[in-house]
Amino acid sequence: MWPPKPADEARTQRRKAMLNAGTSATLPPSKRLGSGGSPMRKRGEEALNLILVACVNMDTPKTRYAIVRPVPDSYDRCVRTNIEKIDMSLAKKQHENHCKALEELGLKLIWIKGDSSLPDSCFVEDTAVIFGEKAVICNMKIESRAKEVTEVAKILRKFKKTYSIRFPATIDGWGRTSN
Repeated sequence: MWPPKPADEARTQRRKAMLNAGTSATLPPSKRLGSGGSPMRKRGEEALNLILVACVNMDTPKTRYAIVRPVPDSYDRCVRTNIEKIDMSLAKKQHENHCKALEELGLKLIWIKGDSSLPDSCFVEDTAVIFGEKAVICNMKIESRAKEVTEVAKILRKFKKTYSIRFPATIDGWGRTSN
């Protein structure tokens, strides 16, 4: 529900900071980086709940790390549902603002090396779901995205007890699942 209740004020302020920084990394393809779409939208709260889904929480009550990956040069070939041209410089600037917002929240960034063979790889939140000290490593439904989980999983295994979704089941961004 948006706006959140007053008891959620600190969380709301963090979310607003991310929105004001131009963060749109977790929006659906039509509103993704460089698409020119606004990060403010009807489902804004759901999107923001996913921004930190690939964060590593070493001290249970406080998230301290965020896993990030740069926007690859191949990002204009990412999976999406619209045909709008992607502005690569805008996408990279928005991602830079996203990372700055995470740091301003006090998170230390754990960078994964970019990979231009994986156009969607900057969306690390699609690769894992974190539950306290456990992480579920996703099995991406879209074949071109399957290799994105490899590097994220390596990092998560250092911090969390991990579980993997196995074929034929799939889970990827926005909580889509099948079996």
